[in-house]
Amino acid sequence: MIDPLAQAEVDPATLQATGHADAVPVLNADGRGWQPILGEDTGFVFYQNIQVEHRPFVLAATYFLTADLPANDREANALLRLLGQYREEMRRDYVTGVYNRAFLDSTYRKKWRLLPAQASRSAWLLPA
Repeated sequence: MIDPLAQAEVDPATLQATGHADAVPVLNADGRGWQPILGEDTGFVFYQNIQVEHRPFVLAATYFLTADLPANDREANALLRLLGQYREEMRRDYVTGVYNRAFLDSTYRKKWRLLPAQASRSAWLLPA
């Protein structure tokens, strides 16, 4: 369970933060969304808006495909290529092909958090 305002994982029993959570992707009008996971562990993360004690949370469920698909199987390779294509399409604007705000947010948010720990000064120019 994720507290989207604090970007923290939350213990469902106590509703207390237990650690940092990555940014939740943009959800549709029904409060649902998904995001592919690529790399060593390929799969999906499914997201659903929920309310607990009148507070907004996001339920995140992860499903990994690597255990179900052998790496040398033709269908598995086709699925991995398709997932890679979907991930790239989600990062870019459909018309212009330019990286979209979701990509910039996810990429630079991690770097922004590290800035206070670094001794050097940095400047960032981000589009509005």
